[in-house]
Amino acid sequence: MENPFEALKNDLETLKKDVSEIKAAIVQQTATASKAAEMPPYLSKKEAAKLLGCSVSKIANLAREGKIKRLHLGGCLRFDRTELLSLVSQSQNTRRTNNR
Repeated sequence: MENPFEALKNDLETLKKDVSEIKAAIVQQTATASKAAEMPPYLSKKEAAKLLGCSVSKIANLAREGKIKRLHLGGCLRFDRTELLSLVSQSQNTRRTNNR
């Protein structure tokens, strides 16, 4: 039979880990939000890559695969900042759900 104090200790360690993950997610979202607030509503590939923390080629691949919409504004290719932020949010939620 397991010692009840040992079970409580394990539960506490799990809770500490969960709180740590939540804090990290909040810090990441805050950093993303502050970056986004400084950017225009429609972003270039380079700006989109900076916002998502990935390469420009990854942005091009996501657009080609239809995972993000691309807009042609004044002869320039642009991406909707709001859509990119929701993609980040969905990705974080999926990762959090899969890690449990």
